[in-house]
Amino acid sequence: MISASVQFGLVKGDWGAWVGHKVRSGVAGLVCACVFVWPLLGLDRASGQDLPPVLVPTTQIKYLTGVKLERRNLKPLSVWLRDSPIRRLLAGFSANEEIAVVIDRRVDPGQLLNVGVENRSVEQFLWKVADAAGLGVCRFEDCYYFGPVETAAMLPILEADLKKVAKKKGRRSSIGWTSRRPLQTGVIVEPKAILEELGRTNGFEIKGLEQLPYDLWAGFSLPPSTLYARVQIVLSSFNKTFEISSNGKSITIIDFPVMQTATREFPVAKRLSDAADVKRQFPGLKLTFRGKSVVAKGAPLELSKLKRELVRRVKVEAGDEIVFTLKNEASRLTILRTIAANGGFELVLESGDPSELSSIIQIDVVKVSRGELIFKTLEGTGLRGKIEDGKLVIGRD
Repeated sequence: MISASVQFGLVKGDWGAWVGHKVRSGVAGLVCACVFVWPLLGLDRASGQDLPPVLVPTTQIKYLTGVKLERRNLKPLSVWLRDSPIRRLLAGFSANEEIAVVIDRRVDPGQLLNVGVENRSVEQFLWKVADAAGLGVCRFEDCYYFGPVETAAMLPILEADLKKVAKKKGRRSSIGWTSRRPLQTGVIVEPKAILEELGRTNGFEIKGLEQLPYDLWAGFSLPPSTLYARVQIVLSSFNKTFEISSNGKSITIIDFPVMQTATREFPVAKRLSDAADVKRQFPGLKLTFRGKSVVAKGAPLELSKLKRELVRRVKVEAGDEIVFTLKNEASRLTILRTIAANGGFELVLESGDPSELSSIIQIDVVKVSRGELIFKTLEGTGLRGKIEDGKLVIGRD
């Protein structure tokens, strides 16, 4: 039989109960709007074929930024995803949570991941996705970047340096290096063309553009970001950054600098009570604890590992969570009906009554969450489930 007890609670929208996932109706375009993908073949500027516009208006895509993004990160997220391609997984996350994500061009968008978290923060989920994919992740202004570990370790360091230089050089020219604007590219776009368009519309020249190989990307978007951030995000996929000229009116593309040591400051929600433990865990870093921040000096990769550890230690508020114990043989449909009834949800079958749900299965689980039980019940069917707006919806990707 099934028994249930209330321990915590469902999160906003609980899109995290998905077994696969499907982009919410009305935002399907965001699948390509928030990530980089493998170079697309078949379009060649030299062949005379017309490419879509490079940059387009950004009125349709909204992302959380600033304080709203910080607040969202402290609310619990629960998600279970099985055999989900990383591109689709992050696109669904971005669409449902309104959080911008970009994926480096060197990441295989079809890599399959099995990822699950229960009442964890947004960043804890994103760092777990990165670990599962063998990637690095970092926050760059108000978007999250996924790519090679070394690149993700360098970007926050470059961001801090660019911010200082951009403020200084912006005062010497009419170029708004620190002005924030959203960015959305066309459906298919060449990275060189993005940089050229940014230079044309903002009035700066670009030197060293020939260093970038020819490439085509699916469209992507960014929330309101500084001009230097928009340029850097594009260059990151090539391990490139840039220098701003003394008059602030041109840039020169250069390789990532080689750094043995760097300094980063990490904000924390509250003063760390276990600072001594953190120091023991990172003996190679020079750490200074200043109220709600940690200043660290050391190798870039070690600084990135420290960020991961600080993310892991974040405590999020938890709501009600249904926990099930099931030792029985029953049809998948019967189990799903019981889960729905227990939570007060309407069971919705998007594909009518799929034949896979009529099969009898044997489940022996003790104290599993609602999402984990949905995951287990649909395992091997090719179906996915999600809990949203008072409904338990079963369908296909």
